Amino acid sequence: MAKAKRAKKPQPVEVDGERIVSFKDMTEAFVNTVGQIVLALKQRPGGAATYGTDGLFVAAVEALHTARATKSLEDFLKAAAYSVGAALKACGAWEYPLEAPKSDKPTKEPKVKKEGKKNGS
Repeated sequence: MAKAKRAKKPQPVEVDGERIVSFKDMTEAFVNTVGQIVLALKQRPGGAATYGTDGLFVAAVEALHTARATKSLEDFLKAAAYSVGAALKACGAWEYPLEAPKSDKPTKEPKVKKEGKKNGS
């Protein structure tokens, strides 16, 4: 009779020199990576975004299919990034400028109410 395999205890992972030990930390690292890939897609001339939401959707499906076959973490993250890109394209946010335009007018500091002097002070 074969011995039952024990589940391996997950080992901490290092991402950018920081040790990740919780699911929340790992999720945050994945979301940041997907965000970086989305920004790279936004800056890429041509590509799937040229074909609109459908182009980004097809790219997401292809990346997910490849990831499933190869079990490649990079391809899973690319699929997620293409999906986020398709969602941004669908709601019109893909067309927003990469950064908010800078105003020529200097920003004014908000007025702070000064406390009045108390009697007898």
